[in-house]
Amino acid sequence: MNLIQKALALTFILLPLQFALNPYENVDLALIRVVILAACVLFIIFALHKRSLFIPLSWHCALFTLFAMYLPFSLFYSPETMWTLRKILFLFSFFPLYYILISLFQKNKGSHIILYQSVVYGAVIASIIGIAQFFMQFFISLHVTLSLWSLLTPFFLGGTFSTAVSTYNSWLVNIGGHDIMRAVGFFPDPHMLSFYLGLIIPLSFGLYAKTAKKRWLNFSILLICANLLTFSRGGYVAILMGCISGMILLWPKMRTSTQHLFIAFIFSITLLFLIPHNPFTQRFISSFDTTDTSNTHRIFLWKQACEEITKRPLFGTGLGAYPAIINPTADYRMPIYAHNLFLDITTELGLIGLLFFISIFMHALHLFYKNRSDYLALFAIISLCTFLTHAFFDTPLFSVHTLPVLIFIFALATHYESPQHKLQ
Repeated sequence: MNLIQKALALTFILLPLQFALNPYENVDLALIRVVILAACVLFIIFALHKRSLFIPLSWHCALFTLFAMYLPFSLFYSPETMWTLRKILFLFSFFPLYYILISLFQKNKGSHIILYQSVVYGAVIASIIGIAQFFMQFFISLHVTLSLWSLLTPFFLGGTFSTAVSTYNSWLVNIGGHDIMRAVGFFPDPHMLSFYLGLIIPLSFGLYAKTAKKRWLNFSILLICANLLTFSRGGYVAILMGCISGMILLWPKMRTSTQHLFIAFIFSITLLFLIPHNPFTQRFISSFDTTDTSNTHRIFLWKQACEEITKRPLFGTGLGAYPAIINPTADYRMPIYAHNLFLDITTELGLIGLLFFISIFMHALHLFYKNRSDYLALFAIISLCTFLTHAFFDTPLFSVHTLPVLIFIFALATHYESPQHKLQ
């Protein structure tokens, strides 16, 4: 098990640097999917060798498993069976990570803290790369930076996926009449980088609260800076919600000096957005501009998704089949979706699928709140609140960077639930 733990810790640390394999034409296989498969095989071998297997008898594990078991049913009514199958295989290649992590947390004391730290270290690497890439355009020009990043993306994303990213990319943002390349790192777009960082920023603060070591506070500030440079408006709103939920949860537990520090932090963030004519303020305010083309288009997509939901309320179109319903000439890589995780789940899996999906989050929040005396659990609540807020504006479920972190948080929630049953 120690070997698996070390492999997973290294995987979380190097998550922003993973590259894609191309086993077949037009097929990109993220390295982490291979790593998880290998870890799953090793896990089964070790379990059989020791004749010991942990089966968590918990509601959270049951809810996660029910959601996974529900996915294949969409194969029976999907108009694009192969698209649905590819989406199912994608999710199923990550789901074993949940069960491996649960077993690690139960068998190896302190392993959840080690992996918790590894997740944060990975975000630090992503932040450094994103910040360096953002400022590069001011030294070697925007054109050269874009050209360089276009050459790098096929290695990290895969040839087919990088072509789709180049075709539909959102790397640029217009601020004050000037095009600026957003912080994207080696992620497909700045929104996914923002999702990834938004999930992990509270975890970094959680390590600082638990250990009082300043490096975790410094890392948290670094992650926030990188997130701001993505210019993701959904990410900005999520940061605001994270601050609000953090204040509500943490205020009774703070010492006076910590309360002053927290107030100073909130004041600094607020001041940043109130400074007139700065790019962050302009981007944040535009989130509420009803005349903004991006906002009006997103509202149109939400209405369109709601109309489709009324046609197939219980089961949806089938996982991954929504683009074919909207545009029969669409191909698999065409980015047609509702730009809202909950609407996307409902359109493709119906209200039943949404119920299973939401229940996983709600029960995780319940478990973390019951164990809020542990700072790691308390800040995991803020992490999920941040994620759920950002999920109103985009869909990160099929991100090879964000999904493993989300699964880690789910496994952490199950770890806090008892009892566990050992089957020999």
